[in-house]
Amino acid sequence: DHILLCTDGGLSYSSNSGKTYKNLNGAYLPITQFYGLGVSQFDGNITLGAQDNSLMTYVAANKKWKISINGDGYDAEYAQHQKGLLYGEYNFQTLQVSRNGEAPCNNNSGLNHNGENNPNKNLRCTKNGNVYFGGGYKINKLALHQTKWQALGPIPGMGNYLFAYDICEVNEDIMYAANIWNGATNTLLKSIDAGKTWQDISTNLSID
Repeated sequence: DHILLCTDGGLSYSSNSGKTYKNLNGAYLPITQFYGLGVSQFDGNITLGAQDNSLMTYVAANKKWKISINGDGYDAEYAQHQKGLLYGEYNFQTLQVSRNGEAPCNNNSGLNHNGENNPNKNLRCTKNGNVYFGGGYKINKLALHQTKWQALGPIPGMGNYLFAYDICEVNEDIMYAANIWNGATNTLLKSIDAGKTWQDISTNLSID
């Protein structure tokens, strides 16, 4: 009836033939792989996404970790304009929201996005209060005070799934996007009109 289980999230134990499991990692076996993190500029909280260990938050006020294990966690980002507003990405690119600045993120973000798993830095929250979430062949944008997401894409010339992107801090019309760099699909793109059109700027970039 007693089972010890090693996974990519560490060590788990069952005393009832696998009906339920208890995580045995504790403070002295911190085994996990982090994919993304966000830091709150308001209170110093840190939320991280971890493979098999979901989203976890370091609560700065009491110097303790808050861990709620529920599958894979990927990226996390805090809003820069509102205290306590946290966006968290779970497996299968499910984007959820927390309004107390801590994991778990249990509220629906309003974005129904079915794309390939992409455990990278997918989330961006800007000083203007806008939220960006990248995945598949496009970047999704939620403007301040809006409830409906806008799809910026599919990005032409991407050729493969979006691997990395960033938004200019001082001018959000300027964006950069890169795909998975393999084979003949190495692409680095730039937009100066908020994702309406894109230019390939990787022509003179040596990628191997």
